[in-house]
Amino acid sequence: MTAEQKAFYKEASGVIEKGTVNVEVVQNDKNVIGGSYASGKIDVSDISSFGKGPVMSAPSTLVHEIV
Repeated sequence: MTAEQKAFYKEASGVIEKGTVNVEVVQNDKNVIGGSYASGKIDVSDISSFGKGPVMSAPSTLVHEIV
């Protein structure tokens, strides 16, 4: 794995393996921008728009929304 993949795995698995997250995954939901803590939803279309940016990327944004 690349360094980025290892970082994603470490952060995501630390939360997911403990079973502390319940998330509904949606696509193109006009009521969810990125992720909504209140609704417990993450819009994968919004997350994927981050691509492979130098500061934020789709994987890092996903981890941010989960953690």
